[in-house]
Amino acid sequence: LEAHYAELARHYSRTDNAAKAVEYLRLAGTQAAARGAHEEAIAQLSRGLELVQELPEGAEREHHELLLQLALGPALSITKGYTASEVEKAYGRAAEICTRVGEGPQLWQALYGLWLFYIVRADLQRARGLAEQLLQSARPSGDAWGLFIGHFTVGITLYYQGELSAARE
Repeated sequence: LEAHYAELARHYSRTDNAAKAVEYLRLAGTQAAARGAHEEAIAQLSRGLELVQELPEGAEREHHELLLQLALGPALSITKGYTASEVEKAYGRAAEICTRVGEGPQLWQALYGLWLFYIVRADLQRARGLAEQLLQSARPSGDAWGLFIGHFTVGITLYYQGELSAARE
């Protein structure tokens, strides 16, 4: 089945089964990105975002859109650069959906993508707010990787802001 995601996506895109089309477009896009075909991934994922609008409003639609946006963010970063407005749009929309529906792990991924966007763009105030949000979101669970990334993003942001003592801590 995995060898035919793109074909299944194409097939379902021509039917009334938008949910299956969106699912296979996401899988095909993710698969394309994994093999380094980022332009193809962007095309598949963008088509999925177009079709997701045909789904009835609700949790399923938002879940599909969230997964598409989170898959699209890295592909856009690689092809268009970390500071492309499309990158901010993808991660920002993902964060908005997560905040509304309460998706924890995906929120963390969206916030990290936004942090990368703002840190590379040198918008240090926004980057700092996102870094602190990342750190705060990792504290309740005690997740070691989340805490590491939270401290890392706060430290890097403070360093770039010239607050060397605070960054060292």
